[in-house]
Amino acid sequence: MLTISLEIGSSAVKLAAASFDPEVPEAVSILAIEEEPLTNNCVRYGRIQNVEDVKTQTLAALQRLMQRPELKDHNITGVYTSIGGRSLMSVTTSACLEIPEERLIDEDIIDRLQADAIAKIPQDKEVYEIIPLGYKINGISTPRPIGSYGSKVSGDFTVVVCNQLNERNIHRVVKERLNLDICGFTVRPLAIANACLSIDDTQPGCMLVDFGAETTTVAIFKDQALRYIATIPLGSAHITRDLAAVLGTTNEKAEAIKLSVANAYPDNKAISSTEQIEIDSVSQSRAYEIVANVMATIGYAGYEPADLRAGIIVTGRGSKLRNLIQLIKEQSRLDVSTATLNKSIKITDAAINPSDNIDIISALYASSQQAANPNATPCVEQLTPAEPEIIETETPETVNEPVWRNDNYDDDDKPNYIEADVADLPDDNLFNDDPETDEEDLPGNKVTKKTKESAKPAKKTKTNNGFSFSGIMNKVSALIQSESDGNDIDD
Repeated sequence: MLTISLEIGSSAVKLAAASFDPEVPEAVSILAIEEEPLTNNCVRYGRIQNVEDVKTQTLAALQRLMQRPELKDHNITGVYTSIGGRSLMSVTTSACLEIPEERLIDEDIIDRLQADAIAKIPQDKEVYEIIPLGYKINGISTPRPIGSYGSKVSGDFTVVVCNQLNERNIHRVVKERLNLDICGFTVRPLAIANACLSIDDTQPGCMLVDFGAETTTVAIFKDQALRYIATIPLGSAHITRDLAAVLGTTNEKAEAIKLSVANAYPDNKAISSTEQIEIDSVSQSRAYEIVANVMATIGYAGYEPADLRAGIIVTGRGSKLRNLIQLIKEQSRLDVSTATLNKSIKITDAAINPSDNIDIISALYASSQQAANPNATPCVEQLTPAEPEIIETETPETVNEPVWRNDNYDDDDKPNYIEADVADLPDDNLFNDDPETDEEDLPGNKVTKKTKESAKPAKKTKTNNGFSFSGIMNKVSALIQSESDGNDIDD
C-alpha cells in the first residue's frame, strides 16, 4: 500500500511516497522524495502567504514524483499534509463529568470528557491532537479509566492547536488548485517524536528541538506524554540574513558562507582571519538568541532543566550549524544528541539523506498509520492499462496481379513464366538468342557475309523475362577466349 505526504516549510516544499503493509503500518519503506525550493517569501514562518506561488512549486514537485518508477501505473489522488509553523502551540486544559449514579466508565464517557475539554479552546484555533495527561475516577488517579466504576470522572489534557488560516491556505493550494484530496493532517513535532524518540526518551523527560529556516519548534515530553509545544519565530534563515546584511552580499552567498565556515560557538582551534572573526561574531550573536529562547520554554512549560533527564534531541537543517550542539550543551548543562529514525523505517533510495529529510520521512511514518485504517481516504489509485483497440479494415481490391504468385506452379512443380515478345524489348544484340549473330558481333571473329535469311529478325521465342541465359554465357566465353589469344578488346 502507498501513502503520500506533503510538507510545506518556509524554505522548501517536499512531496514523498512510502509503501507499507496495512497489517504492520510501522514498517515503512521510503520510496521517493521530491523537493522544490520556495522563494519570494511565499511562505513566512511556516504559514502560506502566496497561494499561487506555493501551488506552482508544489505542482513541479508533484509532477516529478509521479514520474518516478516507484509510482508506475499509479495516479496520485490525495496527500497527508504536515501542520506546523509559527502559530502551532499546545494548550493544557481539563474537564469533569458527574454521573447521577455509579456506573461503568466506557469509551463514550471518555469521548464526552474530551469533547468538553476541546470546547474550552478558542474558536479561532484548529484542534489537531488531544493527549491525555491523567484521569481521576471519584478523585483517585488512574492511568486506565475505561473499565472502572464511578460517578465522577475528570481528566487533564494537552491540546495541540494551530491558527485556522494555516489549514485554509493549505486547502486552497491542495484541494482547489491541485485538485487533490487532503487525506489527513500530521502534526510535525509529534510525527518526528513518533519516528525518532523511544520510551527511554519520553519517560524520564526530554526536549525535542526542530531548528527550521524561520521557526524553531520545541516539544517537551514527560512520563511518555506530550506536555508542551511552542514555536519560536527565529530560525537559521535569520543567521543567513544577518550575514548578508553585514557582509554586503546576497542571501545565496551568505547561506553558503554560513554552511561552510560560520560557527555558533567559539572554535579555539580555528585560525581566525579578520573576515572569519566578523562571520563568527554575526553567527554567534543570532545563535545565542535562538538557544536562549529555546531554554526559556522549559520554564514556560513548568519544568526545570533537571526534569529532562533524557536531555535535548535536536533535528532540522538549522541544527547543522557548526558547533551549535556545543552551544546548547554550554547553555543547558544537559546531554544533547541528534535525532535518528527508528529501525522500522527503511529508505530504499540511496540518494535520500535521512538527516536532511527527517521532517518529511516522519510525516510519511505518521501517515502510514493513519492510512492503515480501512476507512481512510486513499492517496493513490491503480491505473488499469487500456485494452488495445482493434481496427477493422477492408481488404483492398486487387488491381494488378503480381508477376510471381504462389500458385504459379504446374502439377509437375515447374514454374510458369510470363510470355514476353522479344520484338517488344529494346533492339539489343546482347539479348539476341541467335548463335550466328552472337559470334559475328564479338571482336576478333571473322565477319562473314550474311545471307538474306540470317538477316531476318530473330524468331519470337519464350524466354525468362525476355532474354536467354545461354546466349549471355556464349558471349562471356567468347570474351574470355579472345583475351587469352592476346587480342585487344575495345572498351
